[in-house]
Formats: sequence, C-alpha cells, structure tokens
Amino acid sequence: LKLQFLYFIEIAKMRSLMLLAAAVGCAADPNIWPLPRQYTNGTVTVTVDPGLSFTGTQSADLTMAYGRYKEQLFPHTGAQAGSLKSCQVTVADGSAKLVLGADESYTLDVSATGCKITAKTQFGAYHAMETLSQLVVFNFDTDTYFVKDTPWSITDSPRFEHREVLLDTSRHFLPIATIRDIIASFTYAKINTIHWHIVDKQSFPYGSPTYPKLAKMGAYSSFERFTQQDVKDVVEYARQRGVRVVVEIDTPGHAASWCKGHPEICPMDGNGCNTPLNPSTNATRHPPA
Repeated sequence: LKLQFLYFIEIAKMRSLMLLAAAVGCAADPNIWPLPRQYTNGTVTVTVDPGLSFTGTQSADLTMAYGRYKEQLFPHTGAQAGSLKSCQVTVADGSAKLVLGADESYTLDVSATGCKITAKTQFGAYHAMETLSQLVVFNFDTDTYFVKDTPWSITDSPRFEHREVLLDTSRHFLPIATIRDIIASFTYAKINTIHWHIVDKQSFPYGSPTYPKLAKMGAYSSFERFTQQDVKDVVEYARQRGVRVVVEIDTPGHAASWCKGHPEICPMDGNGCNTPLNPSTNATRHPPA
C-alpha cells in the first residue's frame, strides 16, 4: 500500500511537472505538453460548461475516451455553467489498429462559438482531448472552468513514431493497479509505447502456463506474480489509451531467475555464473514443465 501511495504521488507530480515545464519553459509558449507543431491563438477567455459533451464520431474506443476525458477535464463538482457546451469530434477511422506508424495527427479548434476536433484515427483524437484538457483551467474564486486566449487553432502530429518509457517489474515488482496508473500518466505527455521489462535475472514474475515453475520459484514471493490474463488486461488497458505494450523476456542472458525453477538449464560448472542459459544441454531447448 505504501508503494502504491508513493506511485500515486509520483504520477500527480509527473503531470504537474509536465504542465509546469510547458508554462515556464518559454513565456510565449502555451501550457500544452508536448508543444504542438503549429498553433495560433487570440486573447478571449471562454467559460466551459462542466456538462460539456463530445459529439460526432462514435465507436467503442471513442466512447470510453469521451468518458475518461470528461473526468479529467472536470475534476471539481459544483462548478458554474459555461458557454462552451459541446465539442464536435470527426474521426475518419475510430477503430484503427494500434501499430507502429499509426496516424496520431489531429487538429483542435476552440473558440467562443464552439470546439472542434478532427483526426484520422482515434489515437489522434485522444491526443486532441489531452491537449484540450491542458487548455481548460478551473477558477477556484468563481467556480468556473475556462479556456483563455481563444480562439485556438492547433495542428499537431508526433515528431517520432516511437515514444517509449521503460517499465521494469523484474528488479522492482509493481502491482497491476500501479501499472495501470503509470500507463494512464503516459498519456499526459502523449507517450505511445511502454517497454515492459517483465522478467530479468532478479525475478521471474510472469506466470507461464507451460512452465509454471519459472514464476513459482523465480518470483520475489508467491504474491508478486502476473497471470497470463494480467498481461492481456494490461495490453488492452494500454491499447484503449493509444499506448502499445512491448513485453521483453530476456534470454539467453539475464536468466538467473530461470535457474530457480529449472536448474537443469543453467551452467553447472561451479564458477557461480548462472546468468546465461546453458546451450550445451538439450534441457535448455526443451525444458520439462
């Protein structure tokens, strides 16, 4: 619980630091992270209604995203009504596959007369809604949400197709709930890939259905393991947020944790080096379950 609490704090700090960096990095830049490729803005402040609705293109993924971003946009209840009450979303393919090179471009227009998002895929629409969430600010003195410096016209697309953060659960085990929170935090900076370093020589927390001894003997404890369904759930949770999950299982090196459940596949020369698998035995190629 203490570990989870600390990660919740770090996630909140991460978002705050991202917005702070956008705010103070250059006085002329907007509070948007990362900075869009192109944008123009005005000088008019527009109030936003906390009941703002996303209309237009509908799909299972977009419907979930609309709900997520409404919660992110309006964390404070009891706010006053605003003039901006809806955002029109137009997506060419709202059910696109999440692959390397998927189109993540978008345009976002916010003015006193309305809000409009256009994107080729739902992933671009996610980024547009994230940008919108960074533009919307809550005024504690008037209990109102607002966007300053409208009209905004933003055209954006990522500079790099692959934008990754490494997550290592072998050297430092993390519960599934914490992993979800970390993935959710990636969307604040429009990160699109999590490199999940799931096993290493320190521990083997992945529960292989074929070789259950790997996790049973190689995990830090009987409680610090992942089921196959856990991994599937994390992959799907990330996909719904436009984040690819690349799972890494180290081999033939970095494999000391394998030796605890299957010592027959490890070097037995007595020199204490059990990091690489032993290529000289057939058991390495076909270890018994």
